[in-house]
Amino acid sequence: PLEIHSQQATAIGAATCAAVTAGTYSGFGEAVQHMTPGSIPIDPDHSLSLEYEPLYQKWLKMYAQVRSLD
Repeated sequence: PLEIHSQQATAIGAATCAAVTAGTYSGFGEAVQHMTPGSIPIDPDHSLSLEYEPLYQKWLKMYAQVRSLD
């Protein structure tokens, strides 16, 4: 199983940065302790990988093309 801490990680990260910048917390360690929820266990649905495989293959081709632009 996979454990996630939030489905809103980006928003929590931005809020954490804002709280530290505003002086609400003395640093990121303290802010993270107070602002992040507990973890949520997620059991992957392996049948979904069959749906996503063709899309992943397309992404791999596009990624290779973009990388070749460097």
